[in-house]
Amino acid sequence: MPMPRSLAASLALSGLAVLAAEPAGAASFDCRGVSLTAAQVTVCGDQELSSADDRVARRVRDMQKRFGLGLYLGIRYWANRGIEARDACGNDRACLVAGYRAQQRVLERLQTCLDSSIRKRSCLRVVIHSEDTAAQGGAHGGTQGGAPAGRARAQ
Repeated sequence: MPMPRSLAASLALSGLAVLAAEPAGAASFDCRGVSLTAAQVTVCGDQELSSADDRVARRVRDMQKRFGLGLYLGIRYWANRGIEARDACGNDRACLVAGYRAQQRVLERLQTCLDSSIRKRSCLRVVIHSEDTAAQGGAHGGTQGGAPAGRARAQ
């Protein structure tokens, strides 16, 4: 039995309304999830943060695909530390912006190292260590520099 045109049209319109109701951003996680953290809610509601989150996640996935298991696991561990740092920011936008900038800086340095080094295995360790050292030297008083998203607001 065919569906009446008015019913089909209203279903199509309601589907478009659902799509339009989604945040304009492209966060790397589902913004419609039930148990979002405060940081995830903030990211979902902010176009700039959502785009930054998506860029970082996309770059991490691309790097993981290109390299062997050891580097894959190292990058995955680093990315998980970034997620923990993001969630530690809560709804503090400045902390989230600083964290995504720090992650992007690390990913750029890592990519440069991987593209130019014969010893690719050491790149992740060297880049992360240099970020830790820079964060600890540049900000005093509780900065945890090891996290790519900068566990503290100073990074």
